[in-house]
Amino acid sequence: MKKEKRDSGCSGYQIKFTINVIEPPIWRSVQIPGRYTLGDLHYVIQAIMDWEDAHLHEFAVGKQSYGPSGEVNDQDVFDESEVTLAMLLGSTRKKFTYHYDFGDDWCVIAEVEKRLKLDEELERPVCLAGARRGPCEDSGGPWGYLSNLEALQDPEHPDYADIVEWMGDDWDPEYFNLDEINQRLAMDPQDMVDDGDWEEDDLDEDEQDAFIEQMLNEDPFLEERVMRLHNKIAQAYGIEPGDSMHSFVEKMSADDLKHFAETHLAGDRLEAAHEFGLLALTADDFDEKMEFARKALELDPQNVDGRIVMANDMMLSDNVDGGIAMVREAMSVAEATLGQKFFLQHRGKLGERVEARPYLRTLLSLA
Repeated sequence: MKKEKRDSGCSGYQIKFTINVIEPPIWRSVQIPGRYTLGDLHYVIQAIMDWEDAHLHEFAVGKQSYGPSGEVNDQDVFDESEVTLAMLLGSTRKKFTYHYDFGDDWCVIAEVEKRLKLDEELERPVCLAGARRGPCEDSGGPWGYLSNLEALQDPEHPDYADIVEWMGDDWDPEYFNLDEINQRLAMDPQDMVDDGDWEEDDLDEDEQDAFIEQMLNEDPFLEERVMRLHNKIAQAYGIEPGDSMHSFVEKMSADDLKHFAETHLAGDRLEAAHEFGLLALTADDFDEKMEFARKALELDPQNVDGRIVMANDMMLSDNVDGGIAMVREAMSVAEATLGQKFFLQHRGKLGERVEARPYLRTLLSLA
């Protein structure tokens, strides 16, 4: 992206942030240094709304979008860490929007109230005023949050107990504490938000290993399922595999993942076939195992795992030659799907590639 170097003629901006749709409005008036990037501003907004930075986000400025580096591609989204408020707002722009949690779809309207003079030195953001408490995370967006507030006022409401357990019976939507907000804003941007999430560091190394081993024992194909999903998300959003992609996925909430599944996976015949194939491999009940295999092959006649299960059944039924022939067919299908180039690129490291797992299962079955 070609950055515009503009002298804004000011040291910072006084911006009013208002959550769209909610009435009475939830708003904050904040003075922010012009040198702050949009990446820094993301943390400021999280801090003033008391959110946890647990979801994806994006800035919309005119027709242009800005987001974290993991979301950036050449066509749609520019890197928020490369654009300062001074560059973005200059001396004329007055309005932009911040979108947070693509499932709940919170939209924060940002309006420039004042441009601070160059002699008004501003080291840190300062919240001057505001009203009402920031909405609870994962509350279903504006309409869901308002619905939850209504339910909290009615102990007879069918969802009352669940909402109290989640939000607490003392949730006060009118609560606003300027000192608490400014204590957070006095920190470095990335330290402003306490996401409260479980971190691996909460467990020592042995506990982490035991936890992961337990999860894999419960689902031997868990790693494969997760890796395939990561690859799908990377393809859909134009993200290169690697740390940035994993960071991107970690920010996705259950609602984000549900939205992705509905948009990119629902109705995907090959993905459904792959899942039925994995279910066939792990089913304990024989009839269930065969039913899953049949469903996999109905959806995708080339499904490798479905063929393996059928082949194993043939071998157990004394049709060893027929079973071996079917496994060899499955192996040929898997090889053709991956292609010669794939084998050359990943020679000696096939086990690290999720795409190669079905092929490796044909080798194991044949052995």
